[in-house]
Amino acid sequence: MSALLLAASLAFAQETKQAALADHLAPPQEEPGAALVEPPPLPSPVDFSLDERRLQWGGYVENQLAVLSLPRADDVDFELGELLVLDYDKLRLELSARPAPGFSANANLVFRVFHGTRTLRVADFLPDRFDTDLAMLAWLAPGSTEVTLDDEVLLSDVYATGSAGPFRLRLGKQPLRFGSGYLWNPTDPFTQVDVLDPSYEKEGVPALRAQFFLPREIVI
Repeated sequence: MSALLLAASLAFAQETKQAALADHLAPPQEEPGAALVEPPPLPSPVDFSLDERRLQWGGYVENQLAVLSLPRADDVDFELGELLVLDYDKLRLELSARPAPGFSANANLVFRVFHGTRTLRVADFLPDRFDTDLAMLAWLAPGSTEVTLDDEVLLSDVYATGSAGPFRLRLGKQPLRFGSGYLWNPTDPFTQVDVLDPSYEKEGVPALRAQFFLPREIVI
């Protein structure tokens, strides 16, 4: 009887030792809902390339053709006589760069080529009753009663912008345009417009502009 009890005790001890050894060698079990902790990623090498996040460019090509019949235009410089043919091609290139956080630079370059009628007179677009007024205007300001359309390369805008929190500072030849009117816009005293220019190109204004943006919680 004692021998049987001793053998049973030895067998139980051997099983307990084997179970403890198996638990020690087994991989740890993940607890339900426990988050996995991933090792930090290795630092990537410094990238000096100008990718699309730092440098962007675009633009468009535009052509406009207009044929005007003006009975008063008797000495225009086009072979069709009384017809004014206004035709121009425009290429606009837009460049934007963000070399550092909070800093950007922009530039817009415009190429314009005119065809057909290049000299436009204000008198050709007005009735006869304005001839006296136009003659007086031409005497007071020579060259103000006609416009000549010349081919040109125009740096429309070039400016740099810096931002820090709610502050923004912009320096350079920049767009300062308010309102949507073209010929008559009392809300835009900065931009000069030539009403006889068919390309409707508005140049930027040399200025230093500072802005402060209120938090969204403040409503005025």
